[in-house]
Amino acid sequence: MADVIKIDSLEGFEKLMPVWSELLERSDFDSIFITYEWLHTWWQVYGGSHDLFILAVKDSDSFIGLAPLMRTNYGGKKIIQFIGTPNADYCDFIGTNKNIIISSVLSFLKQHILDWDSIEFSQIPEESISRTALESYARQENMLFRMKVIETCYAFKYDGGEEKRKDFSLKRGTSLKRFINFFEKMDGLGLEHYRDANQIAEMLPQFYHSHSVRWKDRLVGGKFESRENRQFHDALVKALAPKVILRLIVLNHGNTPLAYLYAFDYKKRLNLYNIATESYYEKKSAGVILLHLLTEQTVREGHDVIDFSRGEGGHKERFVNSSSNNYQIKIYSSRRPYSAAGFYDGIKKNRIIRKLIENHRTKTLKAAFSAHYHRGGLGGIIELGLKKLFKSIIDYRSVRIFGLEKAVRTFEARDDTRIEHLGPENIETIGSFLGFAMDSDKYRAIMDRFSNGGECYIVRHSDTIACMGWAVFGREVIPECECKIDLAADEVILSDFFTSPIFRGRGFFAYLSAFVIEQMASRNKKVLAPCFSHDLKSQKTLEKIGFSPISKLQRLDILGIRLI
Repeated sequence: MADVIKIDSLEGFEKLMPVWSELLERSDFDSIFITYEWLHTWWQVYGGSHDLFILAVKDSDSFIGLAPLMRTNYGGKKIIQFIGTPNADYCDFIGTNKNIIISSVLSFLKQHILDWDSIEFSQIPEESISRTALESYARQENMLFRMKVIETCYAFKYDGGEEKRKDFSLKRGTSLKRFINFFEKMDGLGLEHYRDANQIAEMLPQFYHSHSVRWKDRLVGGKFESRENRQFHDALVKALAPKVILRLIVLNHGNTPLAYLYAFDYKKRLNLYNIATESYYEKKSAGVILLHLLTEQTVREGHDVIDFSRGEGGHKERFVNSSSNNYQIKIYSSRRPYSAAGFYDGIKKNRIIRKLIENHRTKTLKAAFSAHYHRGGLGGIIELGLKKLFKSIIDYRSVRIFGLEKAVRTFEARDDTRIEHLGPENIETIGSFLGFAMDSDKYRAIMDRFSNGGECYIVRHSDTIACMGWAVFGREVIPECECKIDLAADEVILSDFFTSPIFRGRGFFAYLSAFVIEQMASRNKKVLAPCFSHDLKSQKTLEKIGFSPISKLQRLDILGIRLI
């Protein structure tokens, strides 16, 4: 048996960089997600809530393998996992002789059983021999373990021969042709690849915002609303772009972005990690067009594999011709949780239960529960369930209307921003920022608002829209409660103010409000502003500007029937 050294400090982690890359070169499975650069970046951002538990395997004086592990505390239970869980598409041991590496690592963990309650090796790829090596050793040592497929990964693999690469193309369906022709007739279509770290960093706020507004009303929520997730992707750009491993791909029509793709270009394999599309052209399948053009282009450039990442997605089946499974092996330190897991797995094998589990809605709920569990533990799941249950029965909304007697805060221009006035000709920009599609109900409401004299204002920060707001006259439907309010001739209401999730907490709402108030005051208008009654933070901001509450609007729906 080889010697095993536990490394539990960042300094020790960083000293492994040279040997890490060398061992990975000789490993049977290689992926961007198990490189030193990717995992070290992950640890710098997320490592604060985990303990380093890297196990280095040595034979004589040489390193022969690494187990990039960490220890996580969930509900008082100590769990050994791969570093990068759950953000990495693939996780694995690193080195040439996996049987020796894995037997040495598991033997070490068995000897130090008081350091953990369970071991969860997840995202182990089917093509790695680690899966069979883990199962073999666990059986041999009579360890309490369970192994299962946890997800499927999809890819397009080119096998047409080098002579056909330069002419490679995918079949275009009728609807795809129609959508491509739609954009071609406007300003044309083109893919732009950003590989320089500074260029990517300039584009990321637009990518984050586009992704966030597309997901803001969904059960799971957008991943980039989390500052920590944005910090991770920012840090990956700094770590990987200089090595020409990371790129941001943008589909443009003219100078207008339609869709974005954050991808890793690693050893003739393009890993598609995150995609975002502008909401305004949602019905024109901009994301599908990007993937179609990119697949053709990537094959022609010489790549053999385009990895569409783990999990299902309606767009993937259009492109992929290969799939493989990711496995999880879970090892228990005692029999009770092992038996409970077996009972649960037995229930899931029931035909009716299995159909429920495979239902798309169930999968969405599972993803939401998982996300809320990671954010707030069991309490987060209970809170989500109660909110959804309560809202399905009773939908109560209360909005306070604030009036401005005298502005406390005067507008002062900032060097890093500029304010613009948008009109109906800018509806595409407005739709992309607020997250609505062309010809949708929201689109028609915005155009009606313009026709009634409404004025739209935005704050740009480094050419990216940070905040948008409206000055509305006459009759307005308050978006917060969908109640109509009739304004006097000398009144204006500040409506639909929205700060991008990635710019929240930086004072842009107050900044834009002060500007609009100054504009309205110059016309002798009395300024009103709506705010949810429970949104104490926004109410405090309004009070700082000089607003005070003057009235209240309420709406009550029970089982879909409006009572108030």
